[in-house]
Amino acid sequence: MIRKVQPIAILCFLLVIIVSLIDCTLDSPTEQEIQPAPRQLLPPEIYLENYDVLIDGYNVISLNSYEDCDIYFTLDGSVPSKNNGFLYNPENPITVDSEVIINVIAIKEGMKDSTISSKHYYQLQAPVITLFKDKIIMDASDGCSIFYTSTLSSNPSTLHKYTSSFSPKGFSGEVTYIAIACKNGYINSLPCANTYEKLKPPTVTVLNVYAHSSGSTRLVRFNCDKGNIQYTYDGLNGYLIATDGEEESFTNIHSLT
Repeated sequence: MIRKVQPIAILCFLLVIIVSLIDCTLDSPTEQEIQPAPRQLLPPEIYLENYDVLIDGYNVISLNSYEDCDIYFTLDGSVPSKNNGFLYNPENPITVDSEVIINVIAIKEGMKDSTISSKHYYQLQAPVITLFKDKIIMDASDGCSIFYTSTLSSNPSTLHKYTSSFSPKGFSGEVTYIAIACKNGYINSLPCANTYEKLKPPTVTVLNVYAHSSGSTRLVRFNCDKGNIQYTYDGLNGYLIATDGEEESFTNIHSLT
């Protein structure tokens, strides 16, 4: 005799199976819930310290992050990582003395690496030192400051800010001027150095005198340390500046009689 199964019993059986499956699903969290996406670190900041903040004559680059992480950097334009570049240590500043591209990244275990911060710092051109009419003149690019020293200084390592042309005083023989150009946001220039020699008084011989309406012009020859040089001379002023053909002397002015 076959017993007929009631529909209600079948429905109850199916409900028990469905409830069991739902419980299993709730008890098994998804992979996304187990491993949430890591947060990305903020990119580090890069600062080139002011031109007067130097270490052994080098410019200083500082790095900063607002997060507790390691900072890696490169100075050759390559991409920094744990396996490429250098680990930044604030107690060991980054020093540079030429044009540089610095790339920086923040790294921390369990977090996504930051995007790369990058700065390109250019180096200023060296200033130009010239001697003109008994004056030392220094020139550099617009907006640059010039600092210099010389062998006349009691402390040659002390730099003086150049403001206007000046006459060298109180020396005999040679004097050397060394100058650099500085500007915030740029690498200080390489030094420029010029040496000038104080000439000995020349011996002047008048060769010819030519009269004209404004006075007289004399063709003169004089002997100096650099050899014999011939010049045309305006006799109205009665003075000649000693020269070796390239640089005028500082103070050797002699009357022609």
